[in-house]
This record gives sequence, C-alpha cells and structure tokens, in this order.
Amino acid sequence: MYSNLPLPRLLEIISRIVNDSGCTVRIGDEIPVQDRETRELCLQIYELRRAARSIAHGELGVHFVNCGCMATYLKDIMDRLKAVERGIKELAEGDTPELPRLGALGTYFELIGNTLQENRRLIEKYRNLSLTDMLTGLPNRRGFLALAEKSFARASRKRQSISFIMADIDHFKKVNDRHGHEAGDEVLRVVAQRFLDRLRVEDICCRYGGEEFLVLLYDTDVLRAALVAERLGQSNAGKPLSTSGGANRVGSRLRGT
Repeated sequence: MYSNLPLPRLLEIISRIVNDSGCTVRIGDEIPVQDRETRELCLQIYELRRAARSIAHGELGVHFVNCGCMATYLKDIMDRLKAVERGIKELAEGDTPELPRLGALGTYFELIGNTLQENRRLIEKYRNLSLTDMLTGLPNRRGFLALAEKSFARASRKRQSISFIMADIDHFKKVNDRHGHEAGDEVLRVVAQRFLDRLRVEDICCRYGGEEFLVLLYDTDVLRAALVAERLGQSNAGKPLSTSGGANRVGSRLRGT
C-alpha cells in the first residue's frame, strides 16, 4: 500500500484513531483523497475500535460499515455474544438455554443450567421437608398455616365456610411408657392414615404437635363439621392397632370450631 503521507505522520494518525477516546471518523479527512487505500484502512481501524468499545460496554446492536471482510467476523462475534446474553436471561428465569453456536461455551452453559436446575430441585425438596412432618407425612404446623392461608383466601372469595377440628389421641403417653416410642410412632402413623382416609382432597390434616392433629374442613359449616368429627373419632375408637409392641386400642378426643 502506497501513501503520500510520511510514515511517521501516518502512524501518528493511526495511533490517534486507536487510542484517542474522543476520536471521530473525521480524522480520516486529514489523509489526502488520493490515498484511497490509506483512508479505507484508517476507516476500518476506526470501525474495529468502535466495535471493541461497544462490546466492552455490553452494546450488541452496533451496525458495521467500512470493515470489509472484518464485518462478517464482527457480526458473528456479536451474534454469539447476543446468544450468550439470551442464555443468561433464560438461566435467570429458570429455563435451560439452547446455544448451538457457542461450541465449548455452550457446554459450560449447559452445565450451569443443569447445576441451577439441581439446586432449584434441592431447594424445593428441602422447602417441602420443612413443611412436612417426617413421621406421619402430614403437613406440620408451618405447612398447615401455608396451606390454610390459601384455603381461607379461596373460601373468602367464594363466600364459603371453613371449620376446624382439633383432635388428640387418648392415653397416648401410656402407649409410649408400656411399649416404647417406636410403638407410639406407629400409632401416630396409623391414626394419621385413618384420618386421611375419611377426609376429602380439599380438606387439610396436619400433625399439630405431639399426639395432636388439626383438621381444616373446606366449605363446611359447624353442623357438618360435627358429623365429620364424629366419623373421625369412630375411625379409631376401640379399633386395635398392630404395633411392634403388640395390639393397642386408642381413642380420639376431638374439638371443633
């Protein structure tokens, strides 16, 4: 490439294009018109510099001109960076991004996505565990409150009634004292299952603490709740429970509100 400019002057112009943050494309006007190749070279350097600054500032919507074959490479870089940007947004929203054009980087995104999914699964698992009584599988007090809030809000919208039944197991301490706590645990599990067998899907039964159970009856008035309480009491009254410590008979005392 031949230029009418002295080499030091040409290098000084190129240096200003590359390093001067206030540089504009008008700097090319300092190059004689007849030095077409030199002007084109300086314009391409300017465009490359502008592209690099845009990428550094996270601006991915730049259009390139005067870059010759470099425009193709720059556009490809921008497209890949945009794919990365979309992938990060999808990861943040809980989705798994598809990044087929990123090669090894796509593999890292896939690993990150799988790790985030596993973390979300573990978080949900431990959240559910924190709301569940591990012995009976029923909601614990905290889990009951969370479910009851939703039921109460739904009943309020539909102007429906909600009733509560508090139940505990008669003489439960004697079962533990005579047969051990493992037998007492079996009694709690069996009683909990008998309650569930006589409740509807929309009802909520929780282990409130110790041998106490709390039941929420959805769309149920006091009279119907009394009938349900009687049915729950009869599900255990006088019926033997087979445990490792032998057969036990337990009863349930229930209070409704």
